[in-house]
Amino acid sequence: MMEKNRPAFVAKWRRQLEEQFEYTPENVLHARGRAAKGAVLVIDDVVPLSDRGSGYARTYAMLRYLVELGHRVTFYPASDPIPWQPYLQNVQQRGVEVVCGETTFPRWAAERSGYYQTVIVSRPHNMGGTWETIEKHFGSACVIYDAEALFFARDELKAKVRGRVLSEAEVAQREREVELLARGDCIVAVSEREKRRICEIAPDLAGRTVVWGHPLPVDPTGKTFGERRDLLFVGGFLTTDSPNEDAVLFFLREIFPLVKKELDCALYVVGAQPPESVMERAASDVRITGWVEDISDYYDRCRVFVVPHRFAGGIPLKLAEAMSRGIPAVVSPLIAEQLGVTDGREVLVGSSPDEFAEKVIRVYGDAALWSRLRQNALTFVAETHDPGRLKAALNDIMSTDWRGRRKAQKAPDAASNCEMAAGGDGGARGGPIRPSTDS
Repeated sequence: MMEKNRPAFVAKWRRQLEEQFEYTPENVLHARGRAAKGAVLVIDDVVPLSDRGSGYARTYAMLRYLVELGHRVTFYPASDPIPWQPYLQNVQQRGVEVVCGETTFPRWAAERSGYYQTVIVSRPHNMGGTWETIEKHFGSACVIYDAEALFFARDELKAKVRGRVLSEAEVAQREREVELLARGDCIVAVSEREKRRICEIAPDLAGRTVVWGHPLPVDPTGKTFGERRDLLFVGGFLTTDSPNEDAVLFFLREIFPLVKKELDCALYVVGAQPPESVMERAASDVRITGWVEDISDYYDRCRVFVVPHRFAGGIPLKLAEAMSRGIPAVVSPLIAEQLGVTDGREVLVGSSPDEFAEKVIRVYGDAALWSRLRQNALTFVAETHDPGRLKAALNDIMSTDWRGRRKAQKAPDAASNCEMAAGGDGGARGGPIRPSTDS
């Protein structure tokens, strides 16, 4: 019956059949998806742990938008191949192919040679560790370097805070990172501030550097000023001596004692993997929760959000998220500059321990100021982090032909590759994860 009816089937569906790929093994990858646009490879550290900070929520949003925009998307976790759940399933259910398991990037890329039209690489160690293979197997693809944060800028701030001179390795890191930036046909900065910094240190990159930030919906929690109490700090501690660890310890050492002289309140520290240096400060008025599945309750119960960071990179997603949930914040000048918010309008800014404590005390006791900051913050997030606008901006980036704007670059030497790679391009995948921030 199949053979008999084949001519009728072909006659009825001839136009659609002519649009299909030729029936050959070489076309299996191309034919298995029905996305309207080209194939995109995204390389980052790990399956996006969307609730763990370090820019992974942004990666998750990027993957989701790419699929919704009509691309065939593959995600390659270059540092950690573990199929973390439920994060892996969440990404796969969005239509993203994820490459987990024991393989190396060169071996896997050889099997996909020439398949991808666009390769997006996030973070310098991943660009350093995969560059030669990308050039070899995806040489005609548009390479987009997603500078989730400028590592060297964070390290320079850290050295300044600690009162020490940059080491030779840290000075060299800046040069290597600029070299890696230049390898992208397009460089994506996470904020206007970081775009300006890139263009200052490498003016020739200005014509191919764009901004794509963090999409966030406005979703304010419901409790009123009078129904709330206590202070809140949010941030994971995924690396040793992290910006979040320094910020919490600085706040507890220099600021919180001043606040406690005027206020009867507690500080909640919410975030994954708090180190011993933080855990040993736990007390009746310092509540270290570790990771929590749903942070909404803390955004709803606490009155003031604190972001006292002295060094950090990228964009402070922790602050943007708190603003989107309607909890007013007191922040350091660095954090205010990174997000582009203004003292007295969307947040309060404390430049010294005394000023920071004074502003926490002020907003904690002033319902009118609290309400004004809350509303201005919600408006700011709606204007600058609107998911629809950022999805359209990503579509513009993907629709632009960036190829040809990149100047020929020397391949990194072996030492540079080893230092910048999280696992290396020539060995087994599984090097340490190096998150760029602890947002």
